[in-house]
This record gives sequence, C-alpha cells and structure tokens, in this order.
Amino acid sequence: MKLVLASLLCLIFIFRTPSAIRNPRARVSWAATGLGGFGLLITNTFVPYYEVDQWLGGMNLAHLARSLLLSSAIWFLRSSIIQATGTGPDKNRGWKYHPLTLCMALGAITLPFMLADTMGSSSGSFVTAEGTQLGVFLYASIYMLFVGLVCLDCVWLLRGRCQGWLGVMRIGAITAAIASLDEIIYATAVWTSFEHPVFLAITFKAFNIIYLGVALIILSLAMLAIKHVQLVQRTVAAMLRMTVARYNRKQSSLESTYVHHDERSSDPRSTIYRNVIALKDIEAREGVRLGPITTLILKAGERSLTRPTPARTQTGLHKGNNGG
Repeated sequence: MKLVLASLLCLIFIFRTPSAIRNPRARVSWAATGLGGFGLLITNTFVPYYEVDQWLGGMNLAHLARSLLLSSAIWFLRSSIIQATGTGPDKNRGWKYHPLTLCMALGAITLPFMLADTMGSSSGSFVTAEGTQLGVFLYASIYMLFVGLVCLDCVWLLRGRCQGWLGVMRIGAITAAIASLDEIIYATAVWTSFEHPVFLAITFKAFNIIYLGVALIILSLAMLAIKHVQLVQRTVAAMLRMTVARYNRKQSSLESTYVHHDERSSDPRSTIYRNVIALKDIEAREGVRLGPITTLILKAGERSLTRPTPARTQTGLHKGNNGG
C-alpha cells in the first residue's frame, strides 16, 4: 500500500505542477501531494533509508524528516478537503487552521526527538529499536497525535456528508485516525516494555491502514475534481461546441451567429454559456429546428450553468477563512 500511495502522490504532484503554477488555488493540494510523496520516498522501496540518514549525519534524522513531511502533508490535505467541499471552518476555532499552529506542532514533534539519544543504528524501525526512551516515545506519540487530530477534524468537517465520494473521503479520514491511535498504542507498549509478541505484531501491522485511509482521501478529492470540472463541464462544452459548429456549417449561406473563440484555453463554463446562446440564436434567427439529441445537449448545458461553480465555492471559503 505504501508503494502504491507513494507512486500515486508523486505522479499527481508531477502532473499538477503546471496547474499549480497557473492557479494559486491548486497549490494547497499540490503541496499536500508533494510533501506526502517526498516523505514516503524515504523508504527502502524508493530511496534507501540508511543512505539518506547517513547523508544527514547518521542520527536517524531521516525518520524525523519523514515524520515532518507527512505531518505537513496531512495538514495541507485537510486544507484541500476544505477547498474541494466548500466547508468553512468554525470562526471560533480558526486557530486550528493558522500556519503558526502547524509550525508549533512540527516544533513539538521535533523537540523530544532532539532530546533523545538517536545515535543508534540507522533504521526505518527507529521507534521500535529505541522506543524505550522517553524522548522517542514522546516523539512518536506527539507525531501520531497530531496526525490523528487533523484526521478527526476532517471527519468533523465532513459531518452529514456521507453520499458518494464525500462518504469515501470521510471513511478515509476515520481510517487514518484509527491508524494513528493504533501507532500511539504500539509506541506505548514498546516504551513500557510490554512483551506480548502477538499484540505487538498486530498493532505494528495495523498501522499500515493509515496509507489506505490517505489513499481514499486523495482518490475522493481527485474524483470530485474530475466529476464536476472535467468529466461534466468539459464534456458538455465539447458537445455543444461541436453541435454549434455543425449547424453553422449547414447554415453557411446565412450569417453565422457563432463567434469563434480559442476554446482550448477558455473556462468550460464560459464555453458552455457562449455555445448555449449561439445554439438558441441559430434556432430563433435562422429557423433551424433542433433535433432530439441536440435538445438534450442544450438542456445539459443549461443545467450545467445553474450549478455552483468551483470558483464560487473557493471564494466563499476564502471569505470564511479570513473571517476566522
């Protein structure tokens, strides 16, 4: 699961880079995928943990770097959920979403790590090997507590939204929160030298469901974006554009009501609006009788224009955040 999630995050990060450069609103989710992808790269699957840690000084700083990257990724992933769903945070709890809160949390994760003896063997299972130290226990527990609280806040933000991909997103957040609690239990067992092989093995393996939870959140965000922006609006825009072009070719002897635009670079809703107007003008002025299929396409375009735009959602969210 870690391999699949890391590959997914890196691919999304690469392909969304041009969009993030052009559109500031896309940079939050872009940052989340980039931080998470780079964090998961520090494994024996992609980049050898030992080599990274030796490059950083051989004090298991690679483990700390991975924890900080993944913590930041979860933080920005929550911001992506707010943007995608238009769920404004509670104004009285605006401090939870302030960048300073993230910085304080990262500092709280780093401090006990620095106070612990981390000169042991460079290993990805650093918490298991050195978990009897108080500093290592606090480091792992605070890290997982922060991730778990952010995931629980995502569950709260998605309250009452259990249909479709929003429901899948909520399940992913719940799964990640449960995995965080499991890791805290495991770290506590190691710190207290609780020797029960079956219990330790189960809690150690159960933590991997956090990757499933994060994958469900990312998949839901991607499907929501594709469904509402690309799959619906761009498809309807393309059908309308082809329909208007076909009627204009048939009525080439008359004055065309369709004005050519560079449709490839324009907003889908603007394309739909122009072509709906053009199609109605063709029907009214040139006496063209629309067929049943064309009528369905026209109605689909009109329905698309009556739905809230992603830009409106983002604007309302932006105002809500400023208010908090």
